[in-house]
Amino acid sequence: MPGQIVKKFFSKKGKEMIIRYPKWEDLEEFTLYINKLSYEDTFITFSGEEIKKEEEAKALSKWFCEIEMGDKVVLGCFYKEKLVGLANVDRNKSHRKRSLHVGTFGISVEKEFRGEGIGYELGKTIIEEAKKKIPGLKMVVLDVFSININAQNLYKKLGFQKAGCLPKSILYRGQYIDDIKMYLEI
Repeated sequence: MPGQIVKKFFSKKGKEMIIRYPKWEDLEEFTLYINKLSYEDTFITFSGEEIKKEEEAKALSKWFCEIEMGDKVVLGCFYKEKLVGLANVDRNKSHRKRSLHVGTFGISVEKEFRGEGIGYELGKTIIEEAKKKIPGLKMVVLDVFSININAQNLYKKLGFQKAGCLPKSILYRGQYIDDIKMYLEI
């Protein structure tokens, strides 16, 4: 499955995009991608930290194992071999058997490629793959920063509904903001 192409499409700007599973040869590209987002200090958990290639290699190795076990799906969106978007659904094991039917959704798109429809295509594709590859999956959940209106609109377009929010539970650029919880029954 490493490197397997799941979908090809054209962005709103006419760029040919490929959505596929990661492979070992992507290690450098994944490291550059996460560091670029971290330095941007955008709406993800990384906020300025630099991830070393060795750390990313460990993460990639763990991903391959979890994908093989049917507990995770990871897809990258590539433009001419450049990683421009990344999405995942991870089986929730926090409550042992009681939460195995729930997947946690994550998605990001590189700044220069936002607004091209990549988030929607990648989000739709990762959910479809998760339905096929994670046995017993019944629901997908996510967290979104309350001030990230674009992401909230994307998630609503994908069918997610708001479940609630945790007030001031995220420190973002010196301010405490709300963490919105959303879900999608599948």
